[in-house]
Amino acid sequence: MIIKNKSIILIINLALIFSSGCAYFNYFYNANQFFDQAQSEILDLKDGEDFSPTIINLFNQTIDRCNIVIDKYPDSKFVPAALFLKAKSHFFKKDYVLSKSTLENLSSFNLNDFQIMESELWKHKSNWYILNDEKIFNDIKKIIKTSKSLQKNDQKLILLTSYLTLSQMYEEIDMIDSSLYFLNKRSIISKDRSSRMKESYLIAEKAYSKKKYDIALENFKKTSNFHPSIKINEYSNLMVIRILRELNQLDEAASKIESLINDEKFTSIKPELLLELANLLSSQNKKDESIDVFQQITENFPKTIFSAEAYFKIGNYALDIEKNYSKSKKMYENVELEFPSSIYVSTSRLRIKEINLIEVYQDSIKTYIDYISKDSISVKNSLEDKISFFYYSIAEIESFRFNHIDDGIIYFNIIVNEYPNASYASKSLFSLYFLYDKKSNDKLKIDTRNKLLKDYSDTDYSRFLSNSIGIKIKDLAGEKMLNAESLINQNPTEAIILYKNILEEFPKTSYSSSIILSIAHIYDFILNDFHSAYSYYKLVKENDPLSDQAIYASKRLNIMDKADNMLPDSISQEN
Repeated sequence: MIIKNKSIILIINLALIFSSGCAYFNYFYNANQFFDQAQSEILDLKDGEDFSPTIINLFNQTIDRCNIVIDKYPDSKFVPAALFLKAKSHFFKKDYVLSKSTLENLSSFNLNDFQIMESELWKHKSNWYILNDEKIFNDIKKIIKTSKSLQKNDQKLILLTSYLTLSQMYEEIDMIDSSLYFLNKRSIISKDRSSRMKESYLIAEKAYSKKKYDIALENFKKTSNFHPSIKINEYSNLMVIRILRELNQLDEAASKIESLINDEKFTSIKPELLLELANLLSSQNKKDESIDVFQQITENFPKTIFSAEAYFKIGNYALDIEKNYSKSKKMYENVELEFPSSIYVSTSRLRIKEINLIEVYQDSIKTYIDYISKDSISVKNSLEDKISFFYYSIAEIESFRFNHIDDGIIYFNIIVNEYPNASYASKSLFSLYFLYDKKSNDKLKIDTRNKLLKDYSDTDYSRFLSNSIGIKIKDLAGEKMLNAESLINQNPTEAIILYKNILEEFPKTSYSSSIILSIAHIYDFILNDFHSAYSYYKLVKENDPLSDQAIYASKRLNIMDKADNMLPDSISQEN
């Protein structure tokens, strides 16, 4: 009986030991599963893409399982491995201080040479992001040399981590050639094709981001066929096409697109392939064929990010080639309707706003031109200034927003030739000077410059241009203004005469609104001539209705109107 009881106790103890061992092994096994799953998710990310919440959660679960092994089973042989797995998870979460402190706990364990070296390497990785000390480059290179003493497989693991770390560090300090060099070394020693493809993908992404297209193309071609991730495989094919277009290897790009469109394996990226085809045709100046493909995308893949882009491109064609503004506006409106979060929505909204402004300005020009023959000279000057403003605004949108330089030049020349006394005439010449420079039309550029310096010598535009080419011009109108200002308090009547002479001598002066306001001010506050002051305030408002002087004059006229209404009729008539 005693023997039987002893047997039962032994069986129970063995069961407890076995179950206990299974428990911490299961926790560690689960931790490894979560970590490997996170690494698999990272595989599908593009270079520089942030970790998703799913990936972060997988690392958190790894850390939780590792903590159970470390805290509940401190004597387990899995504790060092759990500490190391936990440290790696903290590193990938960018908790570099926690990663380093976790690794430092390994010093209390009896580690072999490989484990010590790997632990030191990961500490250096964390230190780089904590301290950003370039001394760490040499520390890692020392580990690479020391790794020669390890067994072949262990050395390879150290080299793989070291090369990747050095590549990332060199990229951080913008030494892209060194970064690509170490990625390439890592690719050479990778143990299988899957690993080599991962390295090729990293090289391709980094090379493309730095516009090293030949290196990027070589590696994207590899990953387009052999990368283990279907997502990366599809993306690599698209990148091969884009790089071929950028390198102007258009025939090869077209052949690649055609083969992929006809391959059932790439059905999921057909809209992207059609976009690439349309862009390729556009770059070959086959505009009509390009538009046909964009329209095919809008019909076959509606309410997608691809149809939104297609409508945007059709809108650009209508705006730039057909000059059909109503059609282009309709296409831009469709962009947001197709896919509200498209990157083309904000630009489309801006284009719609600019087209609407052009339409409003054109209608206003027609309306004001009809008024000109019916009104007085003063009103005519005011209307011409408004018309020149509308023409200038249209020219500015055409030239500098739509890049329709020839159209902009036409509108600027209308102001210069038909409204030479308007306030926007000198500004239009200034714009024409730079547009002719952009078109490399030296004759018209010089003619425009000379006209600006001659006819509008006292304007800010003329002064800026003369300074930029080293020509000194006298500001005669400005000098005479200073003389008039010096007489305002001593001899206001003489000051008014001088101001009026300036207006006669320099009818296109940019100071005209300031001069007229000064005359009004003298009549108003020094000579107490109500009616003359009122007349000149009104002239300021009509001469340049959008100027600061006109705003002040309007306020003063309102006050004077109120004051005039408060006076008895007899006094008002005397004044």
